[in-house]
Amino acid sequence: MDRARQRHQTLAGLNLVPGYEYQDERGRTVIGSVEQLQGMTAAAKAELDAAEKALADVLEEARRANVPPGWLR
Repeated sequence: MDRARQRHQTLAGLNLVPGYEYQDERGRTVIGSVEQLQGMTAAAKAELDAAEKALADVLEEARRANVPPGWLR
């Protein structure tokens, strides 16, 4: 979940001006358009939401199984 959160925060913090692109350290284009950045940000948000839901589901399942709360921290 931490990785998903970090990825979403990184992508959400980027701004891309039309006509420009993000390149990696080797000069390869990583993000070529505003639409691509928006799509990557939306995908990262969906991944984060899924990870948060999975964690909540596990915690709820443990609660129903009477697992002591401290065991899951």
